[in-house]
Amino acid sequence: MRNRYGMVLRRLAAAATVTTALAGLGAGVAMAAPQQGKPSVTPGCSVNSYCSDPVFNAEFGLQYFVNNANAVQRRGNPVNLSWADDTNPGEDWHVTLQATVSVLYHLGYIGAAMELHYRSQPVVEVMWTPYGVTSNLCRGTAKAATEGEKITLQPCGSFPETLWVVDPDSGQLPGLADGGNPLIAGSDRNPSAPYVMTAGGGLLGSDPFDQLRVEQLVADDGVPDPAQLWCTATETLPSTGGTTTFEPNAPCFPDEAIGAVKS
Repeated sequence: MRNRYGMVLRRLAAAATVTTALAGLGAGVAMAAPQQGKPSVTPGCSVNSYCSDPVFNAEFGLQYFVNNANAVQRRGNPVNLSWADDTNPGEDWHVTLQATVSVLYHLGYIGAAMELHYRSQPVVEVMWTPYGVTSNLCRGTAKAATEGEKITLQPCGSFPETLWVVDPDSGQLPGLADGGNPLIAGSDRNPSAPYVMTAGGGLLGSDPFDQLRVEQLVADDGVPDPAQLWCTATETLPSTGGTTTFEPNAPCFPDEAIGAVKS
């Protein structure tokens, strides 16, 4: 279904001048120089930089990335966090920048309240792409966002339930200089206190392997809940032995596009 809108939306997105910049796969040319690669995506998904830089949560850190639980290709399958593992196809995702909130509102895919609050913000759809193969299943909710609604795989193009708005307000947290960004459910009907992607099984949760949910965005003395802040990461692969290291992107979502890759 998403392909039905793809060409029009790509043109509209380009008109909105939202770029999609990401570091691609680099080649080590100097002796012992580190190679740049995509973290936690399978080799098949890395070909031609098809998959996006993965997303981690500010509370749980760089050792966990967003994951299709057990890599099951099924509508309604849970989405959670899992250990960073480039042999796990559950962590292979492809991001498509759809347009701004304003454009999608005028096309009838996002509500007026969202347009009022976030009109210039980019909106993305995220497809699960195991080993770089399209599944036509995207990260979303089965119905309009409400407190505690679980995040699952849903048919791509199920707007607005499979749309996500990148909130520009980053939280500054210890150990993460660029903070992170809330990711607002596109089906949100109360954007003044938006429902955002939340890790740990809810605001009081502490288990990264719990299913992701949408919860109302909260802050304690102005500091956002870290379970509701997200960031993309890149990886340094040692050329000969050594340890693979992960670093947050800065800014977390380059050009406010959630790790969108070149098409």
